[in-house]
Amino acid sequence: PQCASPPKGTTQELQNSCMLSLLGRRVLGVARLSQRHAPSSGRRVAPLASSAAAASPDGSMDSSALLEGMKAKITTQLEAQSVDIQDAYGDAQHVTIDVVSAAFEGKNKVQRQRMVYKAIWEEMQSAVHAVDAMTTKTPDEA
Repeated sequence: PQCASPPKGTTQELQNSCMLSLLGRRVLGVARLSQRHAPSSGRRVAPLASSAAAASPDGSMDSSALLEGMKAKITTQLEAQSVDIQDAYGDAQHVTIDVVSAAFEGKNKVQRQRMVYKAIWEEMQSAVHAVDAMTTKTPDEA
């Protein structure tokens, strides 16, 4: 669906889907812009590594360290009772995230997702391409 502005009366799920799609496009736009302005020395520039992720000798990220780092950031910043991050394809570029936190009390789905994205912003700018699915619940909803 076209997500420039969802028509009034659309379901909350469609509105949330459109919001995530727009956020994804914005993240991709920032990544493309940073690539355009990368040094043109002819050598390849490796992405910035998260402080929690270990780089392999070939310059790639260790996916288990990356996911554990993301889990630690979400747990700490949202004081989460439960955080589960799954690697969708084994390369840590597509992940699914499930979070249970009291910090979500009184927040709608989009506000909750923004809180999670804020916690893992650094990883979203470098190693992680997309969050394929995210559930955010309060302890009472879990």
